[in-house]
Amino acid sequence: MPAPDWSRKWRPALLWLVNELFARANDTSNYVYLSDGGHFDNMGLYELVRRHCRYIVICDSEEDGDLSFDGIGMAIRKCRVDFGVEISLDLRPLEHVGETQYSSAHCVAGTVRYPEDPGAPGTVVYIKSTLTGAEPGDVLNYKKEHAVFPHDSTLNQWFTESQFESYRRLGQHVAFSVFEPAGPLACADIDGRSRYFSNLRHIWCAPTPEMDRFASAHTERYESLLTRIRTDNNLPGFFDMLFVPGKGEWKKSRTDEQVEYALHFSSELIEFMWIVFTDLNLVLPEKRNHPHARGWCLMFKDWSKIDIVREGWAKYRDTYSQRFRNFAQSDDIGLPGE
Repeated sequence: MPAPDWSRKWRPALLWLVNELFARANDTSNYVYLSDGGHFDNMGLYELVRRHCRYIVICDSEEDGDLSFDGIGMAIRKCRVDFGVEISLDLRPLEHVGETQYSSAHCVAGTVRYPEDPGAPGTVVYIKSTLTGAEPGDVLNYKKEHAVFPHDSTLNQWFTESQFESYRRLGQHVAFSVFEPAGPLACADIDGRSRYFSNLRHIWCAPTPEMDRFASAHTERYESLLTRIRTDNNLPGFFDMLFVPGKGEWKKSRTDEQVEYALHFSSELIEFMWIVFTDLNLVLPEKRNHPHARGWCLMFKDWSKIDIVREGWAKYRDTYSQRFRNFAQSDDIGLPGE
């Protein structure tokens, strides 16, 4: 029996490999080059964006011991260049803390904005293979004995039992840590999905550096204002109206002295709005759209419905910069314009 001519068998395979290399292979070809996609997009983000998915969960376990985020960075660039889609992710919580090999979180959440509907962004949950120090004891023990964990080379296809179990247990821990805080998984319908992914974004959207820097000061000042309103006899009913503004009619049946006092106090509320606006740099739309900043804006919008606050704004607005007046008089807040 003659020996097989292996050159004839390999020739078609090499030909189709060259075709794939020069992007000449397609779904009507006799042969298709099948790949895991690692040479283009490790996570499948590109194809999910191509399909205009509104809710995207990315699991990134590539070899990335330095946490340089090459894979997600490349995928975001390709989506912007090829589709005009803007994906916003703040990756700082995933970086190593100081000189340690531990991160602050396992995931971050951001937005995906499609050019045809930029005002209605979707949600991206990006999960990274990281350690925070809160993992089960056996996982942390494996890390101490194997410094590259959990970033072994993807060329290693021969895991030991301990190695396999450590990766499996880390994955389980990360999944529960990411998704359980958002509440019961209720994604059977559009409204359920929207609520669930909104919860995820509010939980895992990384605070901006300004938010980290000023959160304590803002909270302290806000609580001080609330304490004054609760205990001040010159502001009867004002506290409840801050949170349930209704028609905003506080002045009705108040004495002239109470109205004058409340007018002065309203200037302090407006000053607090200005402080938050300035400290968090809310002149930038991307800052205002952050979940933390949206919370402040929604509260300020309720304040702006109260008649005495609106009167105070009319009296004091000229003392503020034009950019703050633009913010206060925008639809986000709703104070009256000139």
